Formats: sequence, structure tokens, C-alpha cells
Amino acid sequence: MSSALAGNSDQRPIYIRSDIHKDRRLCKDRLYIISGQVHVKAGVTLDVEDGARLGILNGRVPGRRLERAALVFDAGSQLMSRRWTLFGCGRDGRAETHPDNGGVWFFGTHLGASKDGMRLLTKPGSVPSSFHARALSARYLGRMDARPSTRQFHHDTRKRLDDLDAVSLMGVGLTEWHIEALHILGAGDDALDLHNSEIQLRKLVIRNPAEDALNISSSRIDITEALRVRMTRRGERDGVDADRDVFDLEVDEGPSRVVLHRGARVDICGVFGDELQLDSADLPAQSDAGRDLYLFKGRNRRKTTVIESLTED
Repeated sequence: MSSALAGNSDQRPIYIRSDIHKDRRLCKDRLYIISGQVHVKAGVTLDVEDGARLGILNGRVPGRRLERAALVFDAGSQLMSRRWTLFGCGRDGRAETHPDNGGVWFFGTHLGASKDGMRLLTKPGSVPSSFHARALSARYLGRMDARPSTRQFHHDTRKRLDDLDAVSLMGVGLTEWHIEALHILGAGDDALDLHNSEIQLRKLVIRNPAEDALNISSSRIDITEALRVRMTRRGERDGVDADRDVFDLEVDEGPSRVVLHRGARVDICGVFGDELQLDSADLPAQSDAGRDLYLFKGRNRRKTTVIESLTED
């Protein structure tokens, strides 16, 4: 555990359980713990100073839709930050490496969307969301699926709670997203999940999510400088198909694309993904089966690389 995340023992954590209805600043050198499903409401700005630490409490939290602690930026809200780390934690604020929380959510006004029982409805003339940060780091956010045939599994299936990702974007448009870099470590389910969104990142780094690295549903993500995804072969041994991919592109309401700009550094280790079209002069073609380990480290030198799914997922 990093001492930087454990917090200063001389200061007690500040717990945030209720929705944030007015502008709020998280101060440097303080530890805050999100202990419920907390929404930053429309028209409200959350200002995070450098050095402020934010834990998201692990464990079941009854009473709201996700049944887990989560930070949700509602449509029309704002984030102002430079470098910010969010991490799964225990009640004392100490960082944990077992993710069991609802992660962080960003709702935009670009398009309507729904997943995991959360619904975003867009309204004409709504004030757009605005999310600003130089870099956001998400460590052990999200929640792993319950084991099949258990009581928890049947409960989660009935409640549609089987897919709580680390970082989720719903209906976020290109002009609403100003977070330059994402670093996602040890996600409980998918690392980065986009629904009906279009964003651009300078840098995306993902390490060892429990499920997919990039789950892109009817969305587009452009990466201008660097993409690094490192995934172990956990679950892929002995011919077992864990359905755990670097790219999972879904097309429920339209095509999905990952676009790597010319000159971007690329470092991929993992199972590439199924039924995807890869148009690249630098990245080698994936196997027909799509389940072999895909390895590439180099620069996307010659032209833009496009990974897309138009009609299948």
C-alpha cells in the first residue's frame, strides 16, 4: 500500500455520503471518503486541489441504485482539477487492492444512455457538463462479479448490478471532456467504459482489469500520444475463454471506434478482442480467432490506426 494513499494519521478522514448540491472544494493534504452513492448535481462544481486524496468505500451500501459507494458527476456538473487520484478503501481510509465499490461516473449531455440500471436522459438546451483535469488516476475501483449460482449472483442479476466498472462515461461529448490522461489500475470489472460518448485523451494507461480494458459502446475515443494496456493471461489458461479483452466494441446504437493518432506510442499486451476491424500500417493483424496473446510495443508512425466495429460485437 502506498503511504501517499493511506493519509496522514494526524487528521481524521472527511466522509461524504450525501449528494453535493453546491460548489465544493476538496483541499490538499486531506483525505475524503465517498461512503455512499454520491452525485455532484447539475450546475455544481467540484474543485479538487492538488494533494487532495479521495477514497471510495468498499462494501455494500444499501439504499440507492448501485448498492455501492460511487462518485457520480450528473449531467451539467463540473470537475476542476489538475492531478487527482481516486482509490478503493476501507472505512479507515487505507487503500485496498480488492475493488468492491461503484467507481466513478461522468454523465454528459451529448446523448442519452443507460447501463447497470443507471439512466441518462438528455434535454434540449441543457447546460453541458465540463470535466477538466491534467490527469486522473483510478486505483482498484469497480466491483468484481459474484460467483455463479450464489445468492449474491442471483441478487445482482435481478438488480442488474453485475457490471460495475472503474471509470464510466455516459453521453459525454467531445466538448465536455477535458481530462487529458487516465491511469486505471486493477479495475474490478471493465477499466474504461464508454456509452454513447465521444472523447479525446492524450494518454491512456490500463493495468490488469478483472474484465475488459476498453469497453466502448456506440462511442469513439481518440488517443493522441500514448496507449498502454498490460493484461495478464489470468483466466485464459488451459484453453479457457475468459472473455477478457483489450478492446470490447459494442454497437447497440451505432458503430464504435478507437482511433490512435499518428505518432502515438502503443504498448499492448493482452487478448486483442473478437470481430474487430483493424486498419493500421504499424500494428500487426490480430489472429482470426482473436483469443491469442497480442503483443505490440512501438510507435504508430505511418498513419492513423483505427480499431472499429460497425455492425457486430
